[in-house]
Amino acid sequence: MIDLWQLLKDDAAVQALNSHTEGLSSLTPGAECLVIATAFRQKPRNIVVVKNNLYTAQQLYRKLTPLLQEDVLIFNVEESLRVEAIASTPTMYARQMETLADIVLNN
Repeated sequence: MIDLWQLLKDDAAVQALNSHTEGLSSLTPGAECLVIATAFRQKPRNIVVVKNNLYTAQQLYRKLTPLLQEDVLIFNVEESLRVEAIASTPTMYARQMETLADIVLNN
């Protein structure tokens, strides 16, 4: 079986992410997920990904989690304060607190 991480290690997008020269905005969601996972496996470090809305952030989180297990965290924030005040749930706040605690305690 082909080792996916070895196959992608020389990919231009992985190299760009590892060298901090450009973003991943032109990639499909599946390709973005593989590039982030490969870059992290090559060079483990904190990688912050900001998505344009909650839905795309959750989709990326769902795709990355099976590849990187416990190394993936999500910080959910609604797009507007009004929506956040109406739609926020205790579960969402709990996830935010878990994510912040993990970042601080496990750097």
